[in-house]
Amino acid sequence: MGEVWQAMDLTLQRWVAVKIVRTSADPTMIERFRRESLSTAAASHPGTVQVHDAGIERTGNGPMAFLVMELLAGPDLGERLRSHGPLIAREAGEVIVQAARTLAAVHGQGIVHRDIKPSNLVYDADRRIRIVDFGIAQLAASGGRRLTSTHDVVGSLGYLSPERGSGGEVGPPSDIYSLGCVFYEMLTGRTPYSGGAPATVVYQHATAPIPRVSGLVQVPGIIDDLVAMMMAKEPGQRPSAQDVVAVLTGSGPLPVFDAQVPAPRATHASGPISTSGAFPAYAGSGSFPAAGATGSTGGFSRIGASGPIPTGGSRAAKRSGANRTLSVLLAVALAGVAVGGWATFAAFGRSSETARAAALSEALPETIELAVDVIFERDALQPVAQAPVNVRSTYLHTTDVAVEEWQTAAAEIDVDGDPELRTLHHDITEVLKDFELYRVEMQEGDRAAQDAAREVYTGLAGNLLMLAAQVPELEDDQTGDQLRNLSNLKAAADAFSIERELIVVALSEGDIDTKSVKDLTDAEAAWVKASSAFYSGASPELQADLDRVSDGTFDKGSGAMMVQRTVRDVAAKGSIEGVVKELNASSKGEPIVRTWSDGAVAYVQSLREVIQKSTETMADEVTDEHERAKTGLILRAVLTGVALLAAIGLGLGLYRAQHRSRRTSR
Repeated sequence: MGEVWQAMDLTLQRWVAVKIVRTSADPTMIERFRRESLSTAAASHPGTVQVHDAGIERTGNGPMAFLVMELLAGPDLGERLRSHGPLIAREAGEVIVQAARTLAAVHGQGIVHRDIKPSNLVYDADRRIRIVDFGIAQLAASGGRRLTSTHDVVGSLGYLSPERGSGGEVGPPSDIYSLGCVFYEMLTGRTPYSGGAPATVVYQHATAPIPRVSGLVQVPGIIDDLVAMMMAKEPGQRPSAQDVVAVLTGSGPLPVFDAQVPAPRATHASGPISTSGAFPAYAGSGSFPAAGATGSTGGFSRIGASGPIPTGGSRAAKRSGANRTLSVLLAVALAGVAVGGWATFAAFGRSSETARAAALSEALPETIELAVDVIFERDALQPVAQAPVNVRSTYLHTTDVAVEEWQTAAAEIDVDGDPELRTLHHDITEVLKDFELYRVEMQEGDRAAQDAAREVYTGLAGNLLMLAAQVPELEDDQTGDQLRNLSNLKAAADAFSIERELIVVALSEGDIDTKSVKDLTDAEAAWVKASSAFYSGASPELQADLDRVSDGTFDKGSGAMMVQRTVRDVAAKGSIEGVVKELNASSKGEPIVRTWSDGAVAYVQSLREVIQKSTETMADEVTDEHERAKTGLILRAVLTGVALLAAIGLGLGLYRAQHRSRRTSR
């Protein structure tokens, strides 16, 4: 905000930094500047810059606010990292200790900086770190009106706390989060999150897993844990500035926070396993008697060692034969229990897998429908060739219905056992929570906001198409392969979106430049490749439907359809002249860009219908497999139960027979 100049204080003969803001800027900037002056002065501390003067100067171009501050020699930390790369842990820790001590002081005065980043951490002449630029600082207890709207994200995206990105309440923990991001960058050479589009970066700060420094470089475990705790998603889970100082200076322990970060690895004492002990000797007072021993000590008597064979020997022989039969049957029954138990366990696992697959497949039609509706809505809301109000309203309503239907179907999906599935499901649901905000940005935001929102729309559609392909292994390999084949739709959708944007811009402007021709050629090649791959993996029934809606050319890029024929013509000739003539002939007086867009929507709509029809068939096949798996589980469980009961009965029978045999022999 404003400009900073180096100037000479003629009265005191010293160099100073002068920050100026002209009133012709945003009306709120003067008030922000006044707040900055108050914040910087109130934050007087050896770790901040000293304020010498402030005021408003009347000039020929109108009033101009100024702030005179101490001039620092520099460089700032950002310049230091760009010129020398990442810092070692000790040097990075020293920077964080100095910055955290300063923050502890200014937080104690009720001031929140709100824009901690490397360029605002500046080295002074003594190589100490100073925190500068309190331009968007907030006096926590001031009670003044907010100077940003709920959609205003003020600050630097690479270091933006989740609560600031969502427009929530900002306090000292927000500065700790930003300082944690700076700590991470000093150690690794990169910011914790990056994604190109501003909305993507904001979304990652709010929802993406906390990255660990140890995933990129080797650092002490306490440093790794501290950085992760400073970047906790919830403000209450972050340490205070005093905690950070205490940990890094060794004057206090690492606080215990439920920061949803991986716990540090347990350490084990090194050294050999003790072998000085041994199993204790059996301490019984006697020993097992030798076979055939006699006397009162109770040894085993040898049958038939002396005397005649007892009377009733034939009956004993019969009982012995019966016992052997029972023993054999018991062994068979126990083997049946073991085999049945293993089969039941395997069937249970299979039933669980097919249950998860069935839940996914049940939501499959809604997933595909929502993905396509999101693409339609994105294209209808784009500033270039934006659809009429009534058409946009129809798209918005259609998407709202699709969102409700998907949320109902997706609530049955079990995501606990699959990290990739859990991440996709989480990312989709989080975007849908704030979907209305992205709609507003698409329709009312500036160019940067529209680009960011369009990126979110594209990412959401891509995640939905990837979710549709997340199906576990099935016994019916053909159905499983067809479901996984849906992943090719993402590449096709991405290529088609690029084609649409380039053609719409070209038709609107009446020309196409060389770079756009190259991009269009690449997108057309990607479309042909993705659609051909999808066609190859489709079932014969789906292939027939795709041929029907594309005049038999889907596997070759749908060249017979107007929408793809025009793309191919422009890419080949590098000009839109021939396409303009063809569209004018069929436009019936409406703008040719609308004619082409309507044709594109109609073709995608026909593709959606045949693909949805196919996914419903796939869902039915997966459900049938789940029902077969459940039936198999029940059958195996019943047979195992019967074998177990038989084993129990045979065991009891054998016990009684042996008991009678011993009693008779006596």
